[in-house]
Amino acid sequence: MSKLLVIIPTKNEKNNLIKIVKILNESLKEIDHQIIISNNSDRDLNLDLSNLEIKQLKTPERFITAEQHIFWVIEQVTCEYIWFLGDDDIPIKEGIKQLAKIVNQGGFDGYAFNGLRDNPRNEKSVRMVNNNKKYQGKIKYFYMNSGLLNGPASISLYVTKKEFLEKRHLTEIQDLNAPIYSHLILFLRSLSNANFAYHPINIIKHRQSDVGQNKEFSSNWIKYAEESGNIYHFPWTLGLLRNINYLIKKGSIEKDFLSTIVESDPRSRKYQLLPQIEDYIRQIFVTGKSHSREITENELLELEKYLTEIQGFSEEIRYIVSCEDPVKEIIKLYPHINPKVRYLRHKLEVIQYSIAVVFKQWLNDEFWNLVTKIWPYIPKYLKSSLRKFKHALRKLK
Repeated sequence: MSKLLVIIPTKNEKNNLIKIVKILNESLKEIDHQIIISNNSDRDLNLDLSNLEIKQLKTPERFITAEQHIFWVIEQVTCEYIWFLGDDDIPIKEGIKQLAKIVNQGGFDGYAFNGLRDNPRNEKSVRMVNNNKKYQGKIKYFYMNSGLLNGPASISLYVTKKEFLEKRHLTEIQDLNAPIYSHLILFLRSLSNANFAYHPINIIKHRQSDVGQNKEFSSNWIKYAEESGNIYHFPWTLGLLRNINYLIKKGSIEKDFLSTIVESDPRSRKYQLLPQIEDYIRQIFVTGKSHSREITENELLELEKYLTEIQGFSEEIRYIVSCEDPVKEIIKLYPHINPKVRYLRHKLEVIQYSIAVVFKQWLNDEFWNLVTKIWPYIPKYLKSSLRKFKHALRKLK
C-alpha cells in the first residue's frame, strides 16, 4: 500500500496531464507514492503513459460535478494518505518536495497547503488561502481563519488519511443531494476531531481564474440544478445550507459558522459569504420563472427552517421568506432586481455594444479631425449633441 496516493480526476483534459505527471514523479522521489488518473470524460484520453507508471480509472458514468467524481474515486482506492490534484493545476516543484517531506514524517491525520493563481485584474499571482502562518489544531478554526470557499475549495491543497474518509460520511453527504463543495463538507466532517496541520507552502499554480471561466463554472451548477430537478441557484442556497446544517447537527462546526466566514475572490476582493447567500435567496424568488422552476412549498419550509437554525441571517431575509408574496416584497426593497428592469438593462448593453462595433471606425482621430474642420459650419444645436456623442464613444472605447 502506497504512503501517498495522488489522484488526478479529469474531464476532457489531455494536454495538461503529461506535464503534471512528469513534475509529480520528479518531485515526489522522497516518498513512496502512486499516481492515478481518473477519467470522467465522454471519450478516451488516448494518453501514452507507458513510461510513467501511471494507473488509469474510468468512471462507470459521466458525473455532472467534480464532487460526485471525487466521492466515487475514494471508494475505489486503498492507501495511507490520499491527495486529489486538479487537472487544471500545475504542481510547483519545490512546494511538492516539501509536501513529500512533511507527509513522510507523518504525525497528522490531515494537511492543507497553499497555492497561487493569476489575478485577472493586474496579471499578478495571488495566494489562494488567506492564511500566511503555519497552523496546527482543529480544522474548523482553520476554515474560520481562511474562509470556506475559494482557496480552501481547491481539492489540490489537501492531503488526508484515507481511513478518515469513511463510507458512512460519504453516504451521509451524498444523501443530502447537495454536491456543491461537498468535498469541503467531507473534510470538515471527517477531520473535525483529527490532528490537522496547515503549511503556507505553495504547492500548485491554479490556471482557471478568469471571469469567463468562473461563468462557465456557474453555468455548470445551473445545469446540475436543472437536471436534478432543483430550483435556480439551488447549489448556492438550499444546497449549501443543507451541507452547513448537516455539519452543525454533527457538531463539526458552530451555529454561527456562516456569519464568521469572510471570503476573497480571484481578484482578491474580500466579502462576507452570508450576505451573498441572502442575495441568492432573493434571486430564486424573483428569477425562478425564467430558469429551472419556482421554489415549492416544501423547499420554502426547508429554507425557513435553516434561516431559523443557522445563526447570522438578517431579520429582513427572514421576513421576506415568511411573506405570502415574497417577490412583491423583494421588488419593493430591491427594484434593481426586477426582471423587467434587468431585461431593459440587458437590451441597453446590447445597443451599446452594437454602437461600439458599427461605429468602430469613428473612434479614431481622423473622424474628429474632420469634425474639427467643419466645426464653424455646424449649427449650435448639433454641437452639444456631438460633444455628448464623443463622450459616449470614448466610454465605449
